[in-house]
Amino acid sequence: MSQLRLPHINFILLSGRLVSDAELKHLPSGKPVVNFRLASTRRFQVNGEWREETLFINCVYLSRGAEEIVRRLTKGKAVIVEGRLRYREWDDPSTGARRNTYEVVVYRVHTLEKEGVEEEPVIELPKEDIIEGPPEINFDEDDDINEELPF
Repeated sequence: MSQLRLPHINFILLSGRLVSDAELKHLPSGKPVVNFRLASTRRFQVNGEWREETLFINCVYLSRGAEEIVRRLTKGKAVIVEGRLRYREWDDPSTGARRNTYEVVVYRVHTLEKEGVEEEPVIELPKEDIIEGPPEINFDEDDDINEELPF
């Protein structure tokens, strides 16, 4: 088997409407975090009949401009979200049960509805505020891959 050069790509692009107003919280470090939930609906046909499948996706936005973002991300707003998928686990303080979730760590939000002339349609996370940014892809020919693949 030839050497496989698998880049580490984790990029999500979703469109949908906000299920509720975005919430502003703060990490123990004081860094602001904006949480919101997106409903993304896919329409498709089965035997000539149209059907819909809706996904409800938790999104996390980490930024110094969190107050402005919270003001603009309101229930029902149509948006496009760019980010990466993250898996997270924690212990539920009330039950002690182990919980987990998948969520999108958002890099950029495009609002699809104009509220006013002065509003910017794109909300972009400042580069210095990205806690876990997108991975860099290196296709350098000199890379030495000595790892055996399990398949």
